[in-house]
Amino acid sequence: MNVLIVDSDDNMVALLTSICVGVDPRVRVHGFGFVQNALDHWEVHGADLILADVDLPDGSSLELIRRVRRSQSEVPVLMISRTADRESILKAARLGISGFVSKPFSVESLHQRLRSLLPQGQVGGSMNLNEHIAAAVSTMVQLPGAPNTAEIIELLQRGQDVSAAELVRSWRNEVSVTARLLAVAGSISFRRSGLPVTTLKDAILALGVPMALNHALALSLDICGQLAHPLLAEKAKGLLAQAVAVADGAYRLALKLGEPAVPCHTAGLLSRAGDLAALKLMQQYCDSGDKTLSAEEIDQALADWAQPLGNQIKVHWRLPLQLRELVGAVHFLPRETVSQSKVIMRAAGLYESGLIDSDDGKWLLRRLGLEGIG
Repeated sequence: MNVLIVDSDDNMVALLTSICVGVDPRVRVHGFGFVQNALDHWEVHGADLILADVDLPDGSSLELIRRVRRSQSEVPVLMISRTADRESILKAARLGISGFVSKPFSVESLHQRLRSLLPQGQVGGSMNLNEHIAAAVSTMVQLPGAPNTAEIIELLQRGQDVSAAELVRSWRNEVSVTARLLAVAGSISFRRSGLPVTTLKDAILALGVPMALNHALALSLDICGQLAHPLLAEKAKGLLAQAVAVADGAYRLALKLGEPAVPCHTAGLLSRAGDLAALKLMQQYCDSGDKTLSAEEIDQALADWAQPLGNQIKVHWRLPLQLRELVGAVHFLPRETVSQSKVIMRAAGLYESGLIDSDDGKWLLRRLGLEGIG
């Protein structure tokens, strides 16, 4: 299936691409930021689905839709735009579009909307589980959490450029994020001063922007509610708990040893992203044809695919090399490693798995000057 995305915002094109791949891992997406480029592509290659913003640097995508409708009346077209005034909607409706979605939108809701636009039987096909996951690895992987994980990663990478005021603007309609931050910051504030935290801004200021982002990151990775298969949901809950435990352990170790603590916390949270992506793809596989999976099949798929999916996610989210290496250190660390932060990540991983008393664990504790504490 070929999808044509027309939007001048590269980040939005990447997000929409991820959502389309989540609908069907075999999808091939072609993104353009200008009307003329999209028209040129359509004339030669056509498309099975079109997602388009209304206003673009060189005109309106309504011209593209007019051209499409001259020759193809059945191609699903979804307009996705911040411009949601009545006149724009009416103009698009007269051209026979399939729907109009206002930005910002819910990732999961749009995911379901796209599934409804595709002909029955086109989504999922007859692939077996390994073929389904392999197709995703060869294209793009998403974790459609709320808030969006990739967007939080982007904010984390901007570091000191991100202000509390910007986060308040971004999250003022994110009920789950607001509730999480108020709960965490309120607990800390009450222990310190006996005073409550009552606003999102106060919560972000109390936690600090980096840790507020990390708490939002943890929330975005919680896909348990999106997994209808009970075994998949149970497995996701356990894996997310492991990631949080590694993050908290790494954070405490880094503070104790005078290393940067927030990047270690971030890396710990991301340490099970590949596993969670695999579970999401398994749920999509089940949804594609009323299929089910045994506990053994789930465990085998995790063993086979968690690492390649994790590697693909690191690329897709454009994680800095240093953060990628911290995430990888949770699972494996060469003996010749000299980075203390990586040693901390591996030690946190062994603490969480109960293997800190192993030979590797004792060696790591000696490296950190903590022998006898494990």
